[in-house]
Amino acid sequence: MFKVSSQQTYNNDILPEFARSNRYQEKPTKEYLTEDYERFAKNIGRCVIQTFAAEFLIDKVSTEQLQKRIESYKDTSIVGTIGKQIGLNKLLRWVPVNLEEIKKAELSGSYVKPIGQKHVTGRAMLALVGAIYHDQGAFAAKKFFHRHIIPRHPTDHIFADKPILQFDNSILLKTDL
Repeated sequence: MFKVSSQQTYNNDILPEFARSNRYQEKPTKEYLTEDYERFAKNIGRCVIQTFAAEFLIDKVSTEQLQKRIESYKDTSIVGTIGKQIGLNKLLRWVPVNLEEIKKAELSGSYVKPIGQKHVTGRAMLALVGAIYHDQGAFAAKKFFHRHIIPRHPTDHIFADKPILQFDNSILLKTDL
């Protein structure tokens, strides 16, 4: 068992190696970055985002709108758009659903928009928040949520304390999130 805090323990089988060491700085390999952990991090991220969104919105919107607004923070399309704005999509390895159409368009000199990028980026964004929460704790995850998600949310950015900050793509790799 691996002790994460005074109240939580996890079986070592579900923890990635980077949570136990500095391997997050290395190139990911299937040895320690498994599909099970990705699913685990995505689900944790979804719960964390829901919690922080509820905490943030509780006194800002009516009770009738609260649930709908909280749900919008978990929507992979909205979160994917936010992920694209901070450059997360440039760090992902994925194959578009319409890859053949893209290749044909490139040969003819035209452009076809890749299908699936927003959804994949949204899932990665949820997993990123979950991984931050898991590896660095609630404070770091909340800081990331308030710095990167709220200011870029399509409706709730008006409640943000700070204007949108512009970052280079390496911000996601730094520990100061």
